[in-house]
Amino acid sequence: MTATRSRRRARFYVESALAVAFALATGLLLWHPDWIEVLTGADPDHGSGAAEWALVIVSGAATLLLSGFARREWVRAAAQRTAT
Repeated sequence: MTATRSRRRARFYVESALAVAFALATGLLLWHPDWIEVLTGADPDHGSGAAEWALVIVSGAATLLLSGFARREWVRAAAQRTAT
């Protein structure tokens, strides 16, 4: 296995693991939306929930983005296997 192939495989696994982590974070943020107030006692958005929804949106977008990157690596590796 060449260094390029192992680096590509490592990149796929890192992107996949981060996508799973962000997906879990998104789920937890949706399940317990007032975690900021519970954990810190602070109310950054004065009860509107805007801060929590912003975190859900950012976390969900990161999940989609990292999933797309991981899929691209998977397809690239599969295409390279069939080419050789």
